Amino acid sequence: MTIHLLQFLSPSYLFVNFPRPLSPSFLYLWLIVSLFLVFGGAALRIGISYKKALLPAWIKWWQRVGVAAMNFGIFSLIFLFFRQEQTPWFSSRYWIVLLLLAVIAWGAYLGVLAWKEIPLRAAAEEEDRRKRKYLP
Repeated sequence: MTIHLLQFLSPSYLFVNFPRPLSPSFLYLWLIVSLFLVFGGAALRIGISYKKALLPAWIKWWQRVGVAAMNFGIFSLIFLFFRQEQTPWFSSRYWIVLLLLAVIAWGAYLGVLAWKEIPLRAAAEEEDRRKRKYLP
């Protein structure tokens, strides 16, 4: 099966009211990826709190990544449910495009945060730790 990007982005493909049911292999792939996002995000959100070697700014950033993964996994499961039930408006394909755009936007936001803001916060926290080390 070949995928044509121009067909994927054409309005006649995205805004069809009753898209065809998903093939079983794609259905299972979608389900596995969505569940991995939900449980992986939850494990990351919970597990990173126990890392004492990381600075609090980085711990908070990794928790944001975990929450974003959980949210996108849950939304993906909701879209999968509507797609399987073939609900006219909610099973449209453009919801997946909007979800992908949201993933890209959140990824860019988290990237800018990790690139610019977190190193400044981490340096300030490290300086704070160094100063508190000598205070009684």
